[in-house]
Amino acid sequence: MVEATEKKTQNNKKWKVLIFFVLGISLVLLTGNIIVNRVIQNTVRERLAQLAPLAIVSYSSISASLLASSLTIKDLSIQFRRDSTDTIHQHQFNFRVAELSGVHFLKIFFNQNLSINALSLEEGEIKLDRFLLNKNDSLHVDFAKQMPFTSMNIGHLKIAESKLWLHSDGEDKLLLKGEIDIGDLKQDSSMAKNDFHFESVKCMITDLNYSIPNTFHTVRVKSLLADSKKELLEIDSLKIDTKYSKFELGKKLGRQADYIDATIPELKFEKLNVMQLLDKKLVADKISIDNIRLYVFRDRRLPRESKEQPMPNGYLKEMPFEVRVNQLRLNNASVISEEFPKEGKETGTLKIENINISMSPVLSRPHKNDPVYSDTHVEGSIMNAGALQASIRAPLRENIYEVKGMITNLDLPKLNPSSENLGRFHIESGVLNSLVFQFTATEEKATGTIVGEYHDLVIDRLKFEHGEKKVAKVPSFFLKHFIIPKNKDKSMDVKKRTGKIDYKRDPTRIVTFYFLKALLDGIRSSFDLGFLLPQ
Repeated sequence: MVEATEKKTQNNKKWKVLIFFVLGISLVLLTGNIIVNRVIQNTVRERLAQLAPLAIVSYSSISASLLASSLTIKDLSIQFRRDSTDTIHQHQFNFRVAELSGVHFLKIFFNQNLSINALSLEEGEIKLDRFLLNKNDSLHVDFAKQMPFTSMNIGHLKIAESKLWLHSDGEDKLLLKGEIDIGDLKQDSSMAKNDFHFESVKCMITDLNYSIPNTFHTVRVKSLLADSKKELLEIDSLKIDTKYSKFELGKKLGRQADYIDATIPELKFEKLNVMQLLDKKLVADKISIDNIRLYVFRDRRLPRESKEQPMPNGYLKEMPFEVRVNQLRLNNASVISEEFPKEGKETGTLKIENINISMSPVLSRPHKNDPVYSDTHVEGSIMNAGALQASIRAPLRENIYEVKGMITNLDLPKLNPSSENLGRFHIESGVLNSLVFQFTATEEKATGTIVGEYHDLVIDRLKFEHGEKKVAKVPSFFLKHFIIPKNKDKSMDVKKRTGKIDYKRDPTRIVTFYFLKALLDGIRSSFDLGFLLPQ
């Protein structure tokens, strides 16, 4: 009985020792964890302070857990400054919570390597300063060099629903709202320019508003989705509008300017190298622009700016980034061009609908092994009264354009909304059965031919008296009886239906004006007294 009691007592002592041992170890681990966590917090504070003066970091609290390998920073605020004394021009990044998980603290302490499985930034307010952006200096490079780590690796970076603002002229303008996911973000001191590199990007942006610098035009986007893994960029409901009304814009500038109102319901980039966008390279297999509606207005009463305009290849070369696209497709577009004439009280309007354009390839800076030519095919409906088909072949390294095409079954009186107020002539009747054209356009001039076929064409020359349009009887008589035959059909010798294009380019005019004037030059020359026709 005594032996049993002693044995029981010994067992109780063993359990007590074990319990005390476990409690002691737990207490040591708990105390050690608290101490280590405080060390981590203090180390983080010191590392963040080392980013000054280029970056001033503040926060309300830092909490760390060695066991959970996590770090949480609340009310994180980062101010990037080129000049520490300048409190006006700075980039600001504010997040309610910054959550770091899978943090390899030992690598941070012993190897100066920042390694994180995931970083989540929530409820962000990002404010960029236009003055600093326009300086285009090395602020981001200098900041990367000042990072207190020899390398950085973040397996997954997520910026949850956040707002991006642009500070300019004393006010903040909301640019966009959205979220972004970045995969495998890396930074290493051995990398070129000590820059950041990452493996993948996925972002969803909504309500984007961007004012184009040095213009009064604003781009608005309802939503934008980019996914580097799917090689895809989709834009939903893109709109371009102008700050002032169509008459106010020119008055504001004191010269002629294009008032633009454009809507693109859908814009899609396929097999797009999203990562190369960061290197200012747009590389994609196909770009599709669907159902664009474009309205352009110009007031010709104002003085015209005599500024040299580029040819099509010149526009590509002027882009601040490299473009390499196999095919560009414009589907079911509609364009309305309205002008107020230099003299007169009414505007003239030309509308082209059902426009389909394909261009392949689109290369702003051709490489040695790229194709020699770029081919463009165009089709559309003029004033819903006739069909247009054209093709343009252009050497990628020269401003030489081979243009050919035809206009068919054009009901000419439907051009009166444009011809009466801009050209000062009224079309009583007539059908253009066909107009076949081909010409070569260079930077100096356009040369080629047109061959026309029409019937029942009757035109009146107009004049303005006391602000009203009236038929100019004498010019109209000469048009009808001497200059423009009523019919030119296939029974007429083709030589009499052929006009020669020999038009000198005005380099201050845009290329569409150049091509149109070249075509009209051929039409005038197809008539014996065509030089009497209005220019």
